[in-house]
Amino acid sequence: MLLGRLAARAEGCLRCLLEGLAGISLLSMMLITTVDVLGRFFFNAPLLGAIELMQLALAIVIFCAFPIVCWKEEHISIDLLDTWVPAWVVPWRQLVINGLCAFALYIMAGRIQVFANRAFSYGDVTEFLKIPMGYLIVLMAVMAWIAAVLCALRAFTYIPEIFGYKTWAHQQQESMTEQYLGSESGHNKNQEEGRSD
Repeated sequence: MLLGRLAARAEGCLRCLLEGLAGISLLSMMLITTVDVLGRFFFNAPLLGAIELMQLALAIVIFCAFPIVCWKEEHISIDLLDTWVPAWVVPWRQLVINGLCAFALYIMAGRIQVFANRAFSYGDVTEFLKIPMGYLIVLMAVMAWIAAVLCALRAFTYIPEIFGYKTWAHQQQESMTEQYLGSESGHNKNQEEGRSD
């Protein structure tokens, strides 16, 4: 019980940190676009390096959201066969899928780190603003490593479920699902009552 609370608190802190970084980067993209458009049309002076800043901010948004998506299992998936899959197969399936994703992310993070080391050795910078590219690529590698670890942890959380036990992660996920479905059913019920009136 205590371990579950600590894990949930750690998950919340990590999620707030990554979502905060992604949100700040997304807000900066909006501000950059606004300043660039206003300067271009009203003052004939576009923001220098706006495209570079947008590209850097977009990379931060994507890779900061990457670990959150992996932990919540919110990837794009096709559920056409879920109605025919027995319930006892689901934990095994998720264990294998998350394990493969963790392995793939580990390989990808290693390759990204190689590119980061190369960028530092060559002194790669952006074309106009001369921003060093190595630091951004390191951030991408770190986020990929974190995503790999979270995928591995998510895979291990399905092992107790194979034997009939549910972990804190799945109980939390089910409570969120029930809360969402409850709000949806209540909304639909209100709509039906409104139609009957």
